[in-house]
Amino acid sequence: MDLLSVLGNIMGNDASLEALSEKTGASKEESTQLLTNALPVLVQKLTNNSSTTEGAQSLFNALGAHKEEGAISEQIKNVDEEDGRKIVKHILGTDSDNVIQTLSQNTGMSSDKVNQGLSSIAPALLSVLSSAIGSGNSSNQGGGLDLGNLLSMFGGSSSGSGIDFGSLLGGGNQTQAQTQQSGGGIFSFLGNLFGGKKEDDSVQTITQTDNSGTNGTQLLSILTSLLK
Repeated sequence: MDLLSVLGNIMGNDASLEALSEKTGASKEESTQLLTNALPVLVQKLTNNSSTTEGAQSLFNALGAHKEEGAISEQIKNVDEEDGRKIVKHILGTDSDNVIQTLSQNTGMSSDKVNQGLSSIAPALLSVLSSAIGSGNSSNQGGGLDLGNLLSMFGGSSSGSGIDFGSLLGGGNQTQAQTQQSGGGIFSFLGNLFGGKKEDDSVQTITQTDNSGTNGTQLLSILTSLLK
């Protein structure tokens, strides 16, 4: 299972969505849409930022400072929003305003609510990543993630009614590749956001390139290499 799917399962459970809704004043549906749209973007940006030795080390240090292992819902409820804003700004950099505006358009939430939502989930995202790199480094020889242990650790449930990232990434019974080719969902969104291209061009770009930056495989590889 790729890192993005792990993040979706852990951070998209009912309790976490309710906590995010309470924090932002958004509906549960809006909170679901925010996570659906935001997580791939954050993973992609983290991967980009970690493409240099300095960037990877900076992220690794940040993960070391965010090792909270409580339930994600509790982390969101008790979040230090100032810390969250700093994390979001660091991850998105000069693209912050563009990303927030695009997320607002895709979710129907105001820019202020999107900003608050991102700030509320950012520290929790780092804490999940912090545990994920440890799990990815030691769970099995194939370098996969021990989703069961991670879900248990963070109070999530792979069979609950949280976000179904398998369906989101694969379009229900479609494969991930079929979804990308159809130009739907988050892959089209990512292409438009980062490439500034027409929809058809963005789909073509995504289907012809390695998607490890989007699903977190590349990011996980970079971070676990720092543990060696």
